[in-house]
Amino acid sequence: MLENNSIILIPNNKKKNVIKNLSKTLLNIKIMSIEEFIKKYTFDYNEKTIYNLMKKENIKYEIAKNYIKNLYYIEDKEYNNIKLDKLVRIKKYLDENNLLIYDNLFKKYIENKKIYIYYEYLNKYQKNILKSLNTEIIKQTHNNYTPIIHEFNNIAEEIDFVAHSICELIDNKTDINKIKLVNVSSDYYNEIRKIFKFYNIPIDINQKNIYGAKIVNDFIKHYEENINKTLKYIEETYDLKNETNKQIYNKLINIINEYAWCENYLDIKELIINKLKNTNITEKQTKKIEITTLENIKDEYTFILNFNQGSIPKIYKDEDYIDDINKEKLGIETSIENNIIEKTKTIELIKNIKNCIITYKLKTPFSSFYPSSIIEELNDEIIKDHKKNNISYSIINDEINLTKKIDNLIKFGIKDETLETLYSNYEIPYNTYDNKYKKINKQILNNYLNNHLTLSYSSMDNYYHCAFKYYINNILKLNPYEETFKTIIGNLFHTVLEKSLRENTDYKIYWDEEVKKLNLSNKEKFFINNLENTCKFTLETIKKQNECSSLTNTKYEEKIEINKENLTFKGFIDKLMYKKNENETIVSVIDYKTGSTNIDLNKTYYGLSMQLPTYLYLAKNSSLNNIKIAGFYLQNIINKELDESTLKLNGYSTNNKEILKQFDNSYESSNVIKSMRTKSDGEFYSYAKVLNDKEINNLIKLVEEKINEAYTNIINSSFDINPKQIGFDNIGCEFCKFKDICFKTEKDIIRLKEMDYKEFLGEENDK
Repeated sequence: MLENNSIILIPNNKKKNVIKNLSKTLLNIKIMSIEEFIKKYTFDYNEKTIYNLMKKENIKYEIAKNYIKNLYYIEDKEYNNIKLDKLVRIKKYLDENNLLIYDNLFKKYIENKKIYIYYEYLNKYQKNILKSLNTEIIKQTHNNYTPIIHEFNNIAEEIDFVAHSICELIDNKTDINKIKLVNVSSDYYNEIRKIFKFYNIPIDINQKNIYGAKIVNDFIKHYEENINKTLKYIEETYDLKNETNKQIYNKLINIINEYAWCENYLDIKELIINKLKNTNITEKQTKKIEITTLENIKDEYTFILNFNQGSIPKIYKDEDYIDDINKEKLGIETSIENNIIEKTKTIELIKNIKNCIITYKLKTPFSSFYPSSIIEELNDEIIKDHKKNNISYSIINDEINLTKKIDNLIKFGIKDETLETLYSNYEIPYNTYDNKYKKINKQILNNYLNNHLTLSYSSMDNYYHCAFKYYINNILKLNPYEETFKTIIGNLFHTVLEKSLRENTDYKIYWDEEVKKLNLSNKEKFFINNLENTCKFTLETIKKQNECSSLTNTKYEEKIEINKENLTFKGFIDKLMYKKNENETIVSVIDYKTGSTNIDLNKTYYGLSMQLPTYLYLAKNSSLNNIKIAGFYLQNIINKELDESTLKLNGYSTNNKEILKQFDNSYESSNVIKSMRTKSDGEFYSYAKVLNDKEINNLIKLVEEKINEAYTNIINSSFDINPKQIGFDNIGCEFCKFKDICFKTEKDIIRLKEMDYKEFLGEENDK
């Protein structure tokens, strides 16, 4: 019988049942885990503690956290040991700066209280803390059940057996919520998702780490000192009525709230990123198979998968900050002792499960595996012949297995004993495959799009390269955004150039500010530091180029949206230079590039290479009135050589010299535009890329036609596999990440005639 006004120390996973039972009594009992008790009895820490230690020691988040966790084992004395004495110094620093959290009233609170311990195992440190207190260990009953053990060749066979067994249980009226999977590592996830779907078994394996989500990448990209501004950008950019977006956004808010003590959010960016990397969202289901741990198993039907050496029981190695020699000195478990405890604990937990099936594999495509070292202590009988009953719970899985067995018969002469049964029950189109896109329902698509399509240059470019590529990338969104070091450099240069030119201040301020925000490895920091002079040179050269222009008004990162019924076309123009004259506005469009720069107007006829033409279209439909185009250009802002010629603008200019002169007064032998020069008679050289007003206007009209064409095709769910080839270049498949999905054939390739832009942009082609 429990005493009133006492404390129960119990694992978190068992609290619920204890609280349920105690609710029937009038006892005043406090329930805690041993970890909570020790933190109150000794000290606790929070994110502020970790942050200050990171700054003090100039270390990463995980290292700082590891130091703090080891502080519990040391005393305030000199150990004559480098590692232990460092921990003493760290604790002294944290204490002196009030960064450890002490509950000074707790020791007084537990005086004369009875403490009941509901733990099977306590480590030496925990026992040492509790030894002087009034404690009583609650004895727990143990069973001695024998689990059934199955051996399989590979993961697929292992999971197929588990899925079939689960269906049998459900068929026999077992509550699906009473069926649990244990010891499921990430290398099992994809196979479980696939095979369980064949059997129509709902599985709680839908936890998604939010760090790879586009909304989180955008949050990091726009992360700044004023965190509310970053959150406002997310609110304006994303539909937060969407359940997934809403969950992620709420997680972001919760994480940020943990750092309310922070004065400058830039200082804690690494901490925020670390939190994001370890934050998941879960898709909710009511009836499902749950993946859990051995400690959480109660009276359920349990499948312990992956019962291989190295996977279970957990193996401890002598690789902690405090090594085994020092652990002995401190009176805490060594790795050898932990392995013995873990083995004993695992065996007892398994033998306590009434309905337990254990499975393990022998190999994967890349490795061989051995059964766990404790397997013989659980059951010396291992089942290797897995005959299923005659009930089929998955037609799809049967058909797939039939295909595999036919393969084995034809290729290797191996006849499976179930082949004839499967062959007589199923008719499959063996050795045939149709890769053609099967048109999805138009109404379903439009409901998915909320009857409104948003297009940009990049998404439209995907569509015209290959409609199926657009479908995979922009509708199914199977290509998650990944921030590479290349994109980090590009964003850094864009931001520093924009801020420096806009504010007309020293680039160094913004360079240091932006680099400080980045979470970089030492190797990346080295490359970034080497690029600083390149950025400085690029900025100085652009300023010189601007001196040649009377287009003194500039918009940077100008976001322009054109809204029509059910369609929004949007884009960001890196640099839009303009000058308002009495009756017209002279405009020049410049897009910064960090790689090679090339404009091919010949392909625009097919909706390709339309980045700058789409910017012309956006500029023409902006708030500026009566626009006259001076030119549209790409500018390579990162070059190997610090040479002003490499920073010349690459693109097309108007042949109207009066307009061109306002943008570049050196156009006769240009210091600004690549290949721009005039002859002695004032005519342009043949290599100068110039267009007349008609050609520019026809190019803008062509963009609008291609936008409307893409919109019509997309809402009609036209996503055929149709990569484009011009001449000998299959540009549709070039750099495509989805080659392994489409299985394109030669018949799928659309071969297009090579065009000259003069053929379709000239005055005779106004229509």
